Amino acid sequence: MAQPVDLPKGPSGRIPLAQLDLAEVETSLVVFDDGAIGKMQENSAPSSDGSQYSMITYSSEQLAKIEKRDKEEEIEVIFLRLLLIINILYLGLFLFVRENSEWPNWINATGDWKGVLIFLPPIILYNLALKFSNFSEGEIIVFPVNSDPHYFLSSSKNSETISWLIGSPLGLGIGCLFSIDGGELYCDAGIILLLLMTAFIHARERNSTDETILRTGEKTQSVGLQAFFDFVLEIQREQKKKDRVENSLLNLLMDNESPTLEFKSSIWTQYHGVTGVPVSEQKSPMLELEDSVVKTVAAFLNTQGGTLLIGVKDKPRSSGDAVAEVLGIEPDFRWTRKKDEEGIQHSLIEIFRNAYSNTNSMYHITISFPTFEDKLICRIDVEPLPRKLGQQCYTNTKKDTKYGKKELFFARIADTTENMSPSTQWDYIRHHFEGFSGKNNES
Repeated sequence: MAQPVDLPKGPSGRIPLAQLDLAEVETSLVVFDDGAIGKMQENSAPSSDGSQYSMITYSSEQLAKIEKRDKEEEIEVIFLRLLLIINILYLGLFLFVRENSEWPNWINATGDWKGVLIFLPPIILYNLALKFSNFSEGEIIVFPVNSDPHYFLSSSKNSETISWLIGSPLGLGIGCLFSIDGGELYCDAGIILLLLMTAFIHARERNSTDETILRTGEKTQSVGLQAFFDFVLEIQREQKKKDRVENSLLNLLMDNESPTLEFKSSIWTQYHGVTGVPVSEQKSPMLELEDSVVKTVAAFLNTQGGTLLIGVKDKPRSSGDAVAEVLGIEPDFRWTRKKDEEGIQHSLIEIFRNAYSNTNSMYHITISFPTFEDKLICRIDVEPLPRKLGQQCYTNTKKDTKYGKKELFFARIADTTENMSPSTQWDYIRHHFEGFSGKNNES
């Protein structure tokens, strides 16, 4: 595991947590404690905000999404094999010269071109590596809100190994020149050290792909492409969860329904639309309303999370930031065994467990009961499921929908919950849950 590297603080005292080395020399992509992302180039002049970072986003809210594209390693593998063959040949040349204190006959025949013959191949390889081979582990694509995406090519885990393998023939060639006169012990030791360092660097870079991130105060961990990508997603999830938890009930009631906010009048109780009074003739719980709650929570799980307030009447957008009318969850008590908020909570947990295919869904759902003007509200905060293939949530409903009532897929589109058709849900899952990529996206 690489040691943490000190980095300067970002604008407004932001603390850097993870660093991704880019293919651009001495340049890194850095994620901060608030989810902001910046680019840092060592020894560059301070930017307009006084820091050493060129900020890409200034908060987690400004990041629409982040993508990772792995790069094919065929060119790197071919180049590494070529370098390995050349190093073996140069090592053989060095051992021959070291043993015999003379050049092989085929080199002796070149006369004054010995130096060119020895040093030209590694110089050509070096220039080829610089001009024609963009060695990289892949790229990170950052999509800020309402802005064009930014593309960042990460450095390759083999970059240092390639540099040393290019430099090794030069060192072996110099060793040959020393060995013509009989050789010296320090020359042999230097060559052995060079080869050992090459092997060590290659092994260290291979192991670095499995390193984990350590959040150690004001230190940052240099990580690989996948680790950096996962860490940004984790920071985003933590920040969004924090924002949702800290968002006051009053702010939610003043807001309008959105991709992450929904109001429901009740779980089972039917209301008169105009007066907001419960229908007195109702004799049994209204399962269509229960299904509506189940669908909304499922859509939050499959999309970007959100908050559902039950016991709150829908409000028209024309009302602006006026407080939504609170009806209270108390009329639903009659449909539960314990006739209180605990009965509501137990019922919802049982409903969700029976409805959702993903058994981990309940770990992403938090149920609470705040009050507003002496009326009880059921607040359901939902964290999105991991964006991994197989983590998507399918839903069973009590009442039939246009696609039946088994293994339905719901997603949040704008401020509505959409029941997706089999073909539409496949396309959605393919593009939103990691695991469908590359060749799979072509199908």
